[in-house]
Amino acid sequence: MVFTLLLVSNIPSLTQPVDALSYVITVDEDGDAEVRVTINAKFLRAMGIGETWLAVPRGERIVWSFTDGRPSYIVSPLYIAPGETNIFYNNITISTLEYDTISLRYSFKMASLIVDDRALFLSPLIMIDDKLSGKLAIRIKNVAEVNEYSVQPQQFSKAKDNINVIFTLPLPSGRVWISYNLERPLSFDEIVIDGFRGVVPEKYSAYMRHILMLYSDLSPNMTELFKVRPENITVRFFLPRTFYEGVDGYVPILPSGLGDININIFTIRMLPGIMEHVAVHELIHHYLWSAGIDEDLLWFHEGAANFFSIYLLNNIGLRGVKAVEDSLLAVSQNVPYPAGFIVGWSRSSPTHNPTLYYASSYLVFHTLYKKHGLNLFEDFFAYLNKNNVSIRETQDVVSIFSMLSDGATDNTFRRLGLFADDSTLAGDLRDSQFLLFLVFSLAVLLIISVSALTRLRRSGEPYVESGDFPSYVG
Repeated sequence: MVFTLLLVSNIPSLTQPVDALSYVITVDEDGDAEVRVTINAKFLRAMGIGETWLAVPRGERIVWSFTDGRPSYIVSPLYIAPGETNIFYNNITISTLEYDTISLRYSFKMASLIVDDRALFLSPLIMIDDKLSGKLAIRIKNVAEVNEYSVQPQQFSKAKDNINVIFTLPLPSGRVWISYNLERPLSFDEIVIDGFRGVVPEKYSAYMRHILMLYSDLSPNMTELFKVRPENITVRFFLPRTFYEGVDGYVPILPSGLGDININIFTIRMLPGIMEHVAVHELIHHYLWSAGIDEDLLWFHEGAANFFSIYLLNNIGLRGVKAVEDSLLAVSQNVPYPAGFIVGWSRSSPTHNPTLYYASSYLVFHTLYKKHGLNLFEDFFAYLNKNNVSIRETQDVVSIFSMLSDGATDNTFRRLGLFADDSTLAGDLRDSQFLLFLVFSLAVLLIISVSALTRLRRSGEPYVESGDFPSYVG
């Protein structure tokens, strides 16, 4: 966000004042926006309201503009739950007693995210005092046609390639998104760093360059760990159909092997570290496949991709990586039964609770690391490479780890429910136990905040990573 200071004595009306509040968001051809908020303080005073509040992005400076003077206001954290503050937004409480009209404005980069000829606009968070009502006007340039809204608009108009859409405030979820096609697509850039290739709209080249540099920096460590170096890696951003639909990253499975790495472009608006985690997670799938891990041994692929991406990125100190790790552990450590149920998880077998499967798969690798160290994993992949071994079954994994550790991992796998003589290896929990397990795990998810975890969607048979991270989006 870029904020600049503005102080004027007379401000022309952008929209006809409606009730107490009006937002006008103007989005340019590249997807960047200017947001202007006007508070009808005179109207609020007439209603006996002496102060009000709204959410604004955190930034160095906030752009306020007034009819004259400067109203009293207080900036404080924006609470979204008891003891939990929003990462990207503050609360501004404003006195309505001094002036008739109070206006503020701010710039909002990447309000619309664009891939190919499609775009998805996601508004800033519009949380307002529950005593307020009003209108939100969204003006977007370079629009060929609108595909879908998250909220039904009150009015819609189109002139050439410009649209003007009016919504009633407050919004049900504090945001609105609009899916649309472009009249003029953005030009693309191709970037190659250390053999890793990125294909990206030019506007987002800096983000792709950052990802490829990260791959280049981490590849020596990953090659040392997995004993392979996959080739012909291409990375792309993809745009979900809607903000709440989809995954944060996937790699399609093709007849010839694994396809391009696809990263949800909304990760660039998320907490720093989320995009990096998704990018490295998906790259690890390529390393695992090259090392001989069958793509349908999903608990191994997803558990290893989550664990090693977090392990490799932890030294960078990005908040998003720690948030993913904390959420995975919070869920996995509340599993009431051993994790043997993950054995039957595959691309062709839907799960009742995918979040729990990701977390429990992560727990296997986290536990092995804590008890037996990283060298055990290096020995495991060295054995696969030296003996040209492919892994298709859980029992193959357990047997090789047991052999390499002289049986030291047997008790670990047994406690996790993955040992050969454990009835949970086949995921065959008794019906009554499994029902209790599902009820308990759903209750855990209601108690624990796991916004950094997953919602499963299949599209082109991808590996799936985490779903959306709504509270981590700016």
